[in-house]
Amino acid sequence: MAASLLVAGVSGTAQADPEPTATPTAPSETTFPRPEDPDAPLRAAIEEAKKQNKPVPVEAVYTETSRTWAYPDGHLTLQSYAGPSQLKQSDGSWAWIDTTLVERDGALKPKLAKADVSFSLGGNGPFASMVRGKGQRFALSWLKDLPRPEVTGNVARYRDAAAPGADLVVTALPTGFRHDVVLRERPTPSRWSCASRWKRTG
Repeated sequence: MAASLLVAGVSGTAQADPEPTATPTAPSETTFPRPEDPDAPLRAAIEEAKKQNKPVPVEAVYTETSRTWAYPDGHLTLQSYAGPSQLKQSDGSWAWIDTTLVERDGALKPKLAKADVSFSLGGNGPFASMVRGKGQRFALSWLKDLPRPEVTGNVARYRDAAAPGADLVVTALPTGFRHDVVLRERPTPSRWSCASRWKRTG
């Protein structure tokens, strides 16, 4: 008896896996800027004080209510004020607040103050106004025409505005203003009266 074995093969040529077309790239690194050293101006000022052998101001850390000084021996001094005493200017320098009243743009205004305040030169309309944030304007008006004020430093005095011997006195402050009625003589009920009104616009 004869047997035969038939082996069937796979026709065609065997092929290897395809080569990768590109090498995978490594994950990219994100570089963050190094934060500024808040003490750098202080150290630099101390070095400058040692070089000059005298105290030097550290204007980089000034605020409206404080000044800092560096000394040659390495110590620092902070001068602190109860309220705003200086303002930073457009060129980066600092200037002391000066509420002395000067005539400008048809009104009396402080030379340099944090508040945008104006006082009347007399006549009708508000005797004092202040521009606030978001375009708001706060104003106080007198019920009768005012005389031209007498100006002394940061004070405007409208003589006899309330009554004979009773003056309206308005004072410019670093952050606003104050108004008072000052009596120069004892009033009598028959001739003394005053009134004011306020309004806000904007």
